[in-house]
Amino acid sequence: MDQAFEAAIAFAIFVAAFSASQYTAITVYESSLKGLYEPKLESAACIVASEILLQNGKSSEKWSSWEPICQPGNYFSPHSGVELEIKATCYSIDPSGAVTKLWIKHGPPLAPLGRHAQKYVSGAVLDDGTFVRLEVYAKDG
Repeated sequence: MDQAFEAAIAFAIFVAAFSASQYTAITVYESSLKGLYEPKLESAACIVASEILLQNGKSSEKWSSWEPICQPGNYFSPHSGVELEIKATCYSIDPSGAVTKLWIKHGPPLAPLGRHAQKYVSGAVLDDGTFVRLEVYAKDG
């Protein structure tokens, strides 16, 4: 074979391999950025958690009768196309410092949450001295 022809084949192989590696690198980088920071999901989870905390306040009676509703339309302004999972856990701390889990309430779980789901955690000390930890997960629907 002629050296110019061999050089052309080698260059074509190099360009193909380089293009494939660059495409793969860009795709992986783009998906990792989306997974690291998804403001739409984070804000939806924050809005829903805030609304639940405002509705129930520090009343242990309201929290004991509360049931999680996971439909986004029931809340102030979650973004369209967002699915929610809500979980609340109530703890009691006795004078010796021991923590006791009193109850857990959660809506139907999202299947599966996936790596782009966002979680927002908040809590409140109730009027009877117990503590409620609220977790809201949001993912694209």
